[in-house]
Amino acid sequence: MVLLGRSGSGKTTTLKLINRLLTPSAGEVRVEGRTTREWDVIRLRRMIGYVIQDIGLFPHFTVARNIGLVPQIENWSPDRIHQRVEELLELVGLDTSLGQRYPRELSGGQRQRVGVARALAADPPILLMDEPFGALDPITRAELQREFLALQGRLHKTVVFVTHDLREALLLGTRIALMEDGRLISLDTPQEFVNSTEPTVAAYVAAFGTPEIPKRANP
Repeated sequence: MVLLGRSGSGKTTTLKLINRLLTPSAGEVRVEGRTTREWDVIRLRRMIGYVIQDIGLFPHFTVARNIGLVPQIENWSPDRIHQRVEELLELVGLDTSLGQRYPRELSGGQRQRVGVARALAADPPILLMDEPFGALDPITRAELQREFLALQGRLHKTVVFVTHDLREALLLGTRIALMEDGRLISLDTPQEFVNSTEPTVAAYVAAFGTPEIPKRANP
């Protein structure tokens, strides 16, 4: 599901409510049928991978150590961690030799791939992605979007993906939730979203010149 909207609409806040970096002032947020208050907060966060735009890799850790951090905290054996790191590097399209490098030695696209690998390290069922490709150049961004689609096709994770770019939402989303001023305006399939007569949705679509829906996004 893509959370779509302008800056300040509440998209990132929604992600933080899901993994309990924030708690709701009213109502409740449920993850796998339980409110976030009922979850042990550490267990909740370890079952949710989080990918952010500026990646947030530890600069003094190697790529391998960055990816293997959560499995290490979960007391996986060193051999199992090593195997998982190499598996994930290959999965996100990176050479396993990059595991011994430091984040500063990688390109922006490579660092973003490492961020995705780290989020997947302990095989969490849920993945939160906060404008993960927003800071990349258009060519690298398009490449990572395609790779993410292929990755999701293999892994079938529950993904909540934040963006303000309608074209990205139509490409990646199976559902699009438009947010405005902290409110949920609509929740539609891509086709329903583009054809919506709801004024805020229609204005958002018009601002992007009524883009075509990629075949991948059709329900």
